[in-house]
Amino acid sequence: MHPQLHNFSLMTWGEILATEESARDFLLHPAINLVPDRDQTPDCPQCGSQMKAISNKNKKFGFIFVCSQKYKTKCNGKVCPTQGTFMEGAKIGCQDILAIIFAFVLRMGIVFTHRQINQWRSKRNLKSMSSETIVDYFCYLREIAEVVASHNSKKLGGFGNYYY
Repeated sequence: MHPQLHNFSLMTWGEILATEESARDFLLHPAINLVPDRDQTPDCPQCGSQMKAISNKNKKFGFIFVCSQKYKTKCNGKVCPTQGTFMEGAKIGCQDILAIIFAFVLRMGIVFTHRQINQWRSKRNLKSMSSETIVDYFCYLREIAEVVASHNSKKLGGFGNYYY
């Protein structure tokens, strides 16, 4: 379990969302597993060799996976750590994504969430976020919740009377 999730409170969210770096570190933590960390290297999609993490400050998480055989076999396989994850294609920062997740989990309305996030972004001198972005993320989170619920359903009722 992530250390910040032990005795979790609203104040914990404040700590996690305090900076883009703290939000990024939270997402990269192996216990959270929303984004692989530098040590969770995938296999190269081109040659199947093990990849290695290389620093790249232009990427959201500060690194990218490249094929370890790049110089031996001239393989140019690259994988972004967000590929195939919840964060793939995200154009907003980790703080904003976690704030939207927080609002979704607490069942805050879309209009309220939009207003709150834009006030917060204004304090950080960032452009306003569109309501469409909030709606898209809420829909995506709802889809994830549906998939999780459908795979973790429990049978209710007595013999021959099951409800899913």
